[in-house]
Amino acid sequence: MTHPKKAAARGFTLIELMMVIGIIGVLASVAMPEFQNMEYRSKLAERDSIMAAIEQAVQDVTLNASAIPLTGANTFAGNWNPDANPGAQKRPWVQGQPGWQNLGMVVTGSTYCSYFFTLDTTTMLLTIVGECDVDGDGVQNTRTQTFQGMGNAFVQQTDVTTGLNAF
Repeated sequence: MTHPKKAAARGFTLIELMMVIGIIGVLASVAMPEFQNMEYRSKLAERDSIMAAIEQAVQDVTLNASAIPLTGANTFAGNWNPDANPGAQKRPWVQGQPGWQNLGMVVTGSTYCSYFFTLDTTTMLLTIVGECDVDGDGVQNTRTQTFQGMGNAFVQQTDVTTGLNAF
């Protein structure tokens, strides 16, 4: 008499499933902080590129204009734009804000950071400030750059970043 053959067991054992879940957990614990750091670095890159555009736009105005549009005594400046405190959300850029409308630069959409610039026309000292709350902790990360006007260009004098964690 012959006995029917048992069918081969199908599926995964509990130990195999637990090992796969453990591997996925380890990978996720490594990937999530890196993803957050990448997000922080992208906000800082936005700030750096807009600050470079501001420096170039002010330089263009001072080189190409017969008279620098003064916003105060011997000063060409743009108030904070956007003018609210930076937070974790993007805020709309205001193109027509005083001082900014004289620059030949356009920021489309919204930004994470707020920006300010001032040019003392007697000393030709340009100061640009970019302020962000990069990680949403309520602490403003500020980058301040100063440039000295020399001949037909601006030369960077200082570049200071405060309130910034290492990302």
